[in-house]
Amino acid sequence: MKIWLLEIDPILAKPGNILVQGDALIGSGKLNAPGDAKIEIINHSEASLN
Repeated sequence: MKIWLLEIDPILAKPGNILVQGDALIGSGKLNAPGDAKIEIINHSEASLN
């Protein structure tokens, strides 16, 4: 019996930043940066993830 393994290197997910460049911000509104980050790996193969 053969068993296939996929080895995934360590990875890191970080929340986003907002970079604003210019002379002025005028008016109303919001600048939103995501407060969470997620990495999702979905395995549709016959191999096992390690």
